[in-house]
Amino acid sequence: MNQLPYQRGALLALWVDSEVRRASAGQRNLDHLMRALVARGRTGERVNTDMLLTLIQSETSAGFARELRRMVVEGFPFELPVGVLAPCMEGRAKPGGQGAASFEIARRETCAGVL
Repeated sequence: MNQLPYQRGALLALWVDSEVRRASAGQRNLDHLMRALVARGRTGERVNTDMLLTLIQSETSAGFARELRRMVVEGFPFELPVGVLAPCMEGRAKPGGQGAASFEIARRETCAGVL
């Protein structure tokens, strides 16, 4: 089975988590968003891509939701922003690489709440 869709999903989840944390000054994260999604589903609301993107937009921004839609729905390639795993890890593009960012441990800190 091709693992690429699952790997993309995991990376996109990291990005969404990072953006929710940034937009809320660290007060909210992906867990809050997923709990809200589950609560809506339990009321009988249909859970689909459009509803999820609307929920993400309410936690982040319209621009971020548009960009995420391009990656998820339209299948555009993406690169994680460098600060997604900060402060635990630092990302940087590898010279001569295939456009993918590499992540290296930059500090020896304990990070809580990392997916």
